[in-house]
Amino acid sequence: MTSSVQTAYQELQKLQKEIGKLFNNKQILTAQLRENELVKTEVDLLDESATIYKLIGPVMVTQDHTEVKGNVSSRIDYLTKELERIDEKLKSLETKADEYRRVLIQFQNSNRQSVDDLQRGAQSVEQRQ
Repeated sequence: MTSSVQTAYQELQKLQKEIGKLFNNKQILTAQLRENELVKTEVDLLDESATIYKLIGPVMVTQDHTEVKGNVSSRIDYLTKELERIDEKLKSLETKADEYRRVLIQFQNSNRQSVDDLQRGAQSVEQRQ
């Protein structure tokens, strides 16, 4: 294998690992976003005077309705922005991976052509004998 092909292969493997990690992070963030959206829906259904508790360690602490709404909304905003950032990064990495795949396919095709040429040459030598 030539060094450029070997480098392309190694870079493709690195990119695929990074894409896998980002995809796992995206799944986790998506689950957290759905959970926070569900909490927001439930908080929106509550009366303003309802008591809201938050579990902090082993203790249930009361929280203000407006504070809860603000916290949940800011978490949703943060998670949404993180998901957008991950999507952009995934798109960028996929583009780079496609470039490395093209290099490897071109190498494979040129090798296949060389093998075919050698086989044809060997066949013509055999036919002459």
